[in-house]
Amino acid sequence: MAYRGISAAALVLVLCASCELPTVPSESPAYEPSLFVDFQTRLIYHWPLGRTISIYTGIAGGSADDDLRAAILSAAAGWNRAVYYREFDIRLVNSPLDADVIFHLDVAPPIVDTNSCEGILLGAGGVTYFCVDEGLTAILSLPLAGSSSAQSRVKFDVTISSDPLQVPTRERFFGIVAHEMGHVLGIASHSSDSADLMFTAPSISQPSARDARTLRWLLHQPSDLDL
Repeated sequence: MAYRGISAAALVLVLCASCELPTVPSESPAYEPSLFVDFQTRLIYHWPLGRTISIYTGIAGGSADDDLRAAILSAAAGWNRAVYYREFDIRLVNSPLDADVIFHLDVAPPIVDTNSCEGILLGAGGVTYFCVDEGLTAILSLPLAGSSSAQSRVKFDVTISSDPLQVPTRERFFGIVAHEMGHVLGIASHSSDSADLMFTAPSISQPSARDARTLRWLLHQPSDLDL
């Protein structure tokens, strides 16, 4: 994980107003999922329960686009199986103007402006970028889509590597996409266990039992960042 350009003073904890939550089994995370700002500050973030997360895939051309969409759908199914309830849903959309998250290969033309904010970078064979400003995740503008930040709703930009040294197989590609999806859902840190999807170099393409337990715990904690 890399963190750049945001001081702890600029991050204000804002607890989201929560609706009534379903009863969930008492369990603890298998590893620390929080976002480490500094040695004193750890933040939890996740989408509001019941939210449909809309994802747009940037166009690289050819079969790569189909592979990315297939990997996103596979990742969505895997993470949905990890939870007890339908705490979230994931759908693909046809326009970046309808997207909460943009996934794209590093060879695709950029869509989101990542220069207007010194953001937070998370990744392992891919990079998940989002921006925090005064306790809120900022909207990322879509200049190449002809959109201002007022028209955009994008919160996350995810870049997947096309380097064959980092992504030597289809299984590895699917694993990287699923790993970055874990960051989008709220698992900010990495697992130290190589058997987990959220390990820094995942060798699997679906969440492990430990990944699932960590996400289940996370989704029912108060969120410090408003998505």
